[in-house]
Amino acid sequence: MPGRGIPDVSANAGPGSPYIIFNSTNNDLDFYGGTSATAPLWAALAIQINAIFNDQGLPSFGYMNDLLYTAAAVAPASFQDITYGNNRSSYANGGNYTSSNGPITPKGFGYEAGDDYDLVTGLGSPNGVLLARALTALAHRQLSDIDTTDFLQRNQDQAWISQSNQSLLFQPIARDSGQWQIGLGSDQVNSGSSIADAYGWTRRLAQQSLQADFSGELTTMFDGESLGAVYQQNVSKGADIRLTWNEQESIQPQSSLTASTGFVDFVNNGGSSTMQVALPVAIAITAQDAQNQDAIVRLRQVGRNGLSLRFYRVDDLTGVIDGIQPGDADYETAIRQRLYIMSNGETAISGPGYGAYSEDRLVGINSGDLIAMSLSTSQGNTFNSFAAANEKIGGQHVSHLRNFGLNTWGWEDLYGGGDQDFNDLIVGLDFTSAIGSGVLA
Repeated sequence: MPGRGIPDVSANAGPGSPYIIFNSTNNDLDFYGGTSATAPLWAALAIQINAIFNDQGLPSFGYMNDLLYTAAAVAPASFQDITYGNNRSSYANGGNYTSSNGPITPKGFGYEAGDDYDLVTGLGSPNGVLLARALTALAHRQLSDIDTTDFLQRNQDQAWISQSNQSLLFQPIARDSGQWQIGLGSDQVNSGSSIADAYGWTRRLAQQSLQADFSGELTTMFDGESLGAVYQQNVSKGADIRLTWNEQESIQPQSSLTASTGFVDFVNNGGSSTMQVALPVAIAITAQDAQNQDAIVRLRQVGRNGLSLRFYRVDDLTGVIDGIQPGDADYETAIRQRLYIMSNGETAISGPGYGAYSEDRLVGINSGDLIAMSLSTSQGNTFNSFAAANEKIGGQHVSHLRNFGLNTWGWEDLYGGGDQDFNDLIVGLDFTSAIGSGVLA
């Protein structure tokens, strides 16, 4: 139904965990909570983000609600999801219960908190740094002249149509038994989905892990939790894409917010299982579409192998380089001619080690570049963003890459698909935070 839900966002407000404020009148500490504390917190955060916008050459922040909801969809780590609690505190005057305002009768009207957006805490409480990074990246994307529509769009019949010849990742997350059916034009692919482990990595955890002070012990605690196999398929321009769960049509509740950033979630009607359709490459959108820029590379390793990662530029969304396709005999040679270099002049960056975090910079990035990756392991294996260049098992090339949203990916580092946790190396590319004063870098 039309209308707007409230609240939009929340922050710590409970009397059990108050804000501590110095009172200059009595030289003592006072404790505050509630809206009187959270509203100033969000106001102060908005002012800081507005200053970052101005520093990066963006217009003033202004009405931010649309950006907040888009950030929550494509970069969920921007918010801490509050899943417990309620706002059932309504009452009528008079009755057998006593409060500071006199006798009352509790009514119990209200809502329970739950996963994602709810009518108790909205989108959740902010992670200020990650929210600022997401908002600035999205704002630069909205103002960019680079066409980012070569993914999926709905036609007048509400069917999803491939806007180009492209290689797509089909990433199932099944929470109960069933089967996805993938229709690609005239082709039908039956994708049996094994049930994902309870603590398989989410977009939120993958993005959160790309913070220098995030706990390495926490990341390794959830090592080995399978998400299930990722399928990769070339799709022709104009092909309609149909995904059904147990032969029932899926829904795409957040597609209007996410499609322009390279992924759409197809959700079964019960909401328990999702097929995420996503790009395997990054479309570089730099600040003000500038050329020859630095991109920040953030890495979190949760695999025990020695790992090395290279980045290279492709000509289109199928991974072609000068007419050479992924899987062709000369593709590795073509990759070497298109490698980006790191800040130290090297063409590869090493994984930081089990549970550890590191970051570096890619140099020479132009807005609109299509950036793919190649992962090498100490076991002598090399895996590519495009499955057609990987090993073939059971008649199908194995995908070792999973898209975790807003230029964040997870790698599987074992031949044959490994344990399919896709967290052995988490990679984030940030094309905008190095500009200006570099506050977010």
